[in-house]
Amino acid sequence: MKKRLAGLNNNSLNMKALFTIIIALIVSTGWTQTKISIADGDWNNPQNWNPAVVPVFNEDTVIVNHQMTLSNSLEVGITHLLIGVDGIVDVNGTFALHGNFKNDGRFLSDSLIIGDGDYCINNNLIEAHVLIPTNPLNENYGTIDLTGFLTSVESFLNADGAIIQVGELTTTSDADFVNNGAVYVDSWLCEGTVLGSGSFCIENCFKNFGAVNGTLDVCDLTPNSGLPCDLNIGTTAPTVTLCAAGPCTSPLGLNTSELSEEVHVFPNPSSDGRFHIDTDQTVEGITIVDLSGRMLYHPSNGEMQSIDLSFLETGEYILILETSNDRVIKRIVISN
Repeated sequence: MKKRLAGLNNNSLNMKALFTIIIALIVSTGWTQTKISIADGDWNNPQNWNPAVVPVFNEDTVIVNHQMTLSNSLEVGITHLLIGVDGIVDVNGTFALHGNFKNDGRFLSDSLIIGDGDYCINNNLIEAHVLIPTNPLNENYGTIDLTGFLTSVESFLNADGAIIQVGELTTTSDADFVNNGAVYVDSWLCEGTVLGSGSFCIENCFKNFGAVNGTLDVCDLTPNSGLPCDLNIGTTAPTVTLCAAGPCTSPLGLNTSELSEEVHVFPNPSSDGRFHIDTDQTVEGITIVDLSGRMLYHPSNGEMQSIDLSFLETGEYILILETSNDRVIKRIVISN
């Protein structure tokens, strides 16, 4: 019996040793719960991650605090993808994420598709051609700049002060679209319920088959134009206004990423409404609009390196800057 017990104990010890070796191998190969970027460079280079394994599938948390680039499309399974304030993900193709997404930095891609998680939250900048968020909770507190289309098939919040610029917006009947900020579109197909206290600026086509509620201001720059894409057979609440602040100005197609980093506006916030512009580019034009798109300031000539907006009330505004290379959009704040 003692020999049998000794044998069992030895087997238990052997099993524990084997289990320890397996755990060590798992840790050494990078199958851990969290991966963190440690250097700028290629996403697919394991040396840019800690542990030194490229995040692809079966990841718990991936944190990007550097500039990570992808030369091709990528499909990843990450429970929590977190882009820090200094983080940049630049994808030359489609980035398909199975999981949750939180962006405090910049995300640049041809197409961004997000699903199979609980949330998609943007606090800074998403710049792409296409965005399709299909998580139950989708919220924008920063800027979403899309040259193609945004299709909202789940609940979506564009928060107060947030900006969406998109070629084609589709708000489906599957969930509510709440807009408390500013949305600039070339065309909008409304099939579901849209509400909030923000504004829509529509350059061309507006088809309403759903319900527009709340205290939204909807400004169609081509009302009753005879365009076949202007159609309203849905409902509009009496609390909704139409171009309350006058015709809106759409900053669609502005460059908000790389060139924006070369233009600095300070102080921001400004306590007296005076701002200075620091850039190596030649400033050829300045336009200030409010969050509803109404033009407030557009000097035709004179000093372009500083602007005096002391005549405006405290709040957030949009600065559209035309340079020798492109146009840039900046959010500026006049504080007390």
